[in-house]
Amino acid sequence: MDLVLFRIEIFSKQPYVLKDFYEQVLELPMTHASADGNSFELGSARVQIVISKSLYDVKNKIRVCFQTTEFKSYKQMLVQKGTAVTATKVKEGRFFFEIKDPDGNEVAVYQV
Repeated sequence: MDLVLFRIEIFSKQPYVLKDFYEQVLELPMTHASADGNSFELGSARVQIVISKSLYDVKNKIRVCFQTTEFKSYKQMLVQKGTAVTATKVKEGRFFFEIKDPDGNEVAVYQV
């Protein structure tokens, strides 16, 4: 299966602090900032780190996003392995599903 990492999403109560770390310390270029200052995109067109204000009562929450051209067969393979997979959802016009890793982090798989 052709699975490619394209985005890591970090949800934080202080997204601007994380933005400063990734932008100033690691020197990742910021590619977008929301008007309300609650969401930042850093990195490149190929792989981005998206930092957003957490809506939940957690310190930090990580979401790793992959994309594949073999969306349906990849989802079917995970189901056959006994992996709990969400129903297909749509975000920004793209189909995706989610699973949890052993630590409870979200993993999303998007259709190319």
